[in-house]
Amino acid sequence: MGKDLRINHRCQPQSDISDNLAYFRLGSTHLSRSPASEKSSNGKRSEIIFANIAQRLQLLMGSTDARTFAEKVGVSRSFIYDILNGKPSSIALLSDISDNIGCNWRWLVTGEGMPSEHWEQTTTLVPRLASSPTGRAKELRKTDQYMLFATQLLTELGVAPTEAAVFTVPDDDMAPILNLSDDALIHLSDQLLSQGKLFLVGIDGRITIRRAFSSDGGISWQLTAERRSVQHISISEKTRYKVYGRVRWIGHRL
Repeated sequence: MGKDLRINHRCQPQSDISDNLAYFRLGSTHLSRSPASEKSSNGKRSEIIFANIAQRLQLLMGSTDARTFAEKVGVSRSFIYDILNGKPSSIALLSDISDNIGCNWRWLVTGEGMPSEHWEQTTTLVPRLASSPTGRAKELRKTDQYMLFATQLLTELGVAPTEAAVFTVPDDDMAPILNLSDDALIHLSDQLLSQGKLFLVGIDGRITIRRAFSSDGGISWQLTAERRSVQHISISEKTRYKVYGRVRWIGHRL
């Protein structure tokens, strides 16, 4: 589980678990093992597991310091520091923390599910998109990494959870609106180009975000960038391209 903490108050769930968390990334780690490296692989896997637990605990703590949080959950402050530093933790200790704070024990230990029932009722996990080579062209696929959004925000945007995905911007072509490594919420079923809107498109083996403009009522389109040095892309009936969806929300990296 990688660190992916950014604050955006529009998508911040209201919860007594944390007052500062806007969204986070969940993912599963896949490790290949061979008999010769089984011991080192097991050690590395343990490090990853406890590092992920440390990050989830930090999410629960928000801006609360270790001493205050330890008093709140009824454990020693040194135990909290050990967990945050990625040291091995006992099942009993993690169980005590989850029970006292009202957290889902399964989520704290494994990262599966939601931190609490409240989050399950008010938030939605949206999958991230990643490009994968398919022949000479590139295609996008959903991954096992997610971003957490307030369900109400998706409703306000008119985006059904099954039609939503998150794409990480690969370039600065749309700066300052979209910068490198920003996140964009994509409405996957909104693939019809419309005047002045941002779309995630694939063309000439490249996947990027562009603004759509038409001067002839939609017969032909120009996909434009914000940076003047970036050449516009002309779209016509003969152009081979793919529209993956419309950009509905932007999360800037702090």
